[in-house]
Amino acid sequence: AKERLVTSYINLGNSYEKEGNIDQALVFLRKADSLKITENIAFYKKVIYGKLSNYYKTTQNFEEALTYKNKYTAMQDSLNQVNQSIAINELQTKYETEKKEKENALLKNDIVEKKQTQNILIIVVIASIILGTGISILIAKNAKRKQLLAKQKEKIRIQKIEKELKEQELSSIDVLIEGQEKERQRLAENLHDNLGGTLAALKLNLQNLEQHQSDPNIVNKSINNSLNLINDAYQSVRTMAHEKSSGVVASQGLLPAIQNFTNNISSEKLKIEIDHFGLKNRLENSLEIKIFRIIQELITNIIKHANATEANISLTNHNSTLNIIVEDNGKGFKQNFSKSKGVGIATIEKRIENLGGSLEIDSHPERGSSIIINLPI
Repeated sequence: AKERLVTSYINLGNSYEKEGNIDQALVFLRKADSLKITENIAFYKKVIYGKLSNYYKTTQNFEEALTYKNKYTAMQDSLNQVNQSIAINELQTKYETEKKEKENALLKNDIVEKKQTQNILIIVVIASIILGTGISILIAKNAKRKQLLAKQKEKIRIQKIEKELKEQELSSIDVLIEGQEKERQRLAENLHDNLGGTLAALKLNLQNLEQHQSDPNIVNKSINNSLNLINDAYQSVRTMAHEKSSGVVASQGLLPAIQNFTNNISSEKLKIEIDHFGLKNRLENSLEIKIFRIIQELITNIIKHANATEANISLTNHNSTLNIIVEDNGKGFKQNFSKSKGVGIATIEKRIENLGGSLEIDSHPERGSSIIINLPI
């Protein structure tokens, strides 16, 4: 997860560098340098030190520029040694592969020769059967035997037709059952993703209303939010009844839909903040809907399971990649959580996989959770 954050900080630094804002670029590069990563350390440090050296040189801080230049050179030397080791291993692997391919080729030739011999035997057997059948037909001149043979053939033909009809009937039943099952699954996912999140948010608002009955401002806000959520639930049911999937996202766009959703949920019990960068233009409508459903399900999981008081949604569009980070300060969960995923996480992971993206989960008990998603757009 931290390697993803390092990449995001480096990309943001590049963006500010292109805009000529070197001071802001330095801020993000220092953030990237401060993260403790465990994978590809030399590669990331080389990139960070090289950029820091150039930035300090641009600002004419030559002392710092020289310091990071020396660090960059040290990391470059380390990478060269690693690359040499990799090259040696690749040559060894290539040698072993070629050796194995030669052995496989010899084995394949033996198999081909055996198969050819088997084919010749099969042809001889088939030719013998055909020849024997022809001789038998020529010999069989008895009319009764011909009639019996004709009746047997007719019986076989009828049986074959009946078998084909039964197979077609069974196939039609299988198709019908499969279609019904897919429709049930689609409806279940729609209820879980859409109505589930809305009803979970409504429950949170009603709990907040119950706990702050003496505060008129909180009471009014909770009532308004609850009415909005009830209206959303009604619209969701109405949308499903009319086989529509666009909803609020189609009419308003991704960011307004997320803001509207979180505004109805945020209360004294749970505050949700949204940070966004680079989302000036709308995405393709179906993609916006899928992204909204993913974020909606993540927030629903926080409401149901995290016992959090604060949550943050961060969306960054950079270099045709949408980076989504959903964080909370809740109770978290163990790292082996993936071995027993719930319906929500499994559904989210499947949707992200279908979109060609990646998902990372960073969570520890009593330390909150961070869900990091990268999607190509």
